[in-house]
Amino acid sequence: MSNTAQVVNLEEHRPVVKADIENGYDRLAHELTNALAVNEPKLSGCEFQVVHAIISKTYRYHKKTDWIASTQLSEITGMSKAHTSKTLKSLLLKKVIVKNGKNIGVNTTVSEWKKIASCKKQKLTNQATKVNRLDNSKKLTNQSAKVNQSVKAVNQSVNKSCPIRPPQKKTTITKEIYTKERPREKTIALPELPDFIPESSLLEFLEHRKQMKKPMTELAVKKFIAKLTREHAQGFDIELAIDEAIANGHQTTYPKNFHQNKRTARAENFAGRDYGEADVRF
Repeated sequence: MSNTAQVVNLEEHRPVVKADIENGYDRLAHELTNALAVNEPKLSGCEFQVVHAIISKTYRYHKKTDWIASTQLSEITGMSKAHTSKTLKSLLLKKVIVKNGKNIGVNTTVSEWKKIASCKKQKLTNQATKVNRLDNSKKLTNQSAKVNQSVKAVNQSVNKSCPIRPPQKKTTITKEIYTKERPREKTIALPELPDFIPESSLLEFLEHRKQMKKPMTELAVKKFIAKLTREHAQGFDIELAIDEAIANGHQTTYPKNFHQNKRTARAENFAGRDYGEADVRF
């Protein structure tokens, strides 16, 4: 049998995508496109991707700002959610985008765009000058100490009654101190929550468990979210259940207790009651 390799032309299987106005277009101001072309704030490739993704979510629908989740931007750009959130923070520092509450959009005042890289260079130069000053001061102190030692040696040599002795080194006994580093707390990455579970209430419950010295693992958090979804399907208020669990110091939620009456019916004591005299006729 002969081993033969089959050559596959990938260009034949690659789909052809052509940009056409008939498929849709975006209305952008000339000053905005010119500012992006000049790139005065020194935007990186990832920052360019996020800016264009925000443009596609706002100007394409005739909006200046909109509530855009980081998951939507990551789907458009193909970047991870964590990397997308870091890129949004850098764009906010450079004032390329603006944030109004939960809504974000492109800053149309392009003259406000900043260069963060230049600020970092200035900080580095200031730190370098401080280090040089410290080095020069140390050199001067060492030189003055050497001059004083040489002067003392000359004075001792002149006076024959005081022979020159080499400087004695002080022997110091140091104890070794063993310190144990505290283990770092593991941060739990929350999954995507449904609308009926508020993220702030869930974070408060996790902090409540930490204060009880019974923190939850990632698996426990997933199981707890599944429990809340089942309770929501039964018609219970999840936010109220979490608040009541924190207030009562519980380790989990008990929403059924809020809808059931805890008072138990007592048997009436008929023998102890006075019914009065009964008129009995035969």
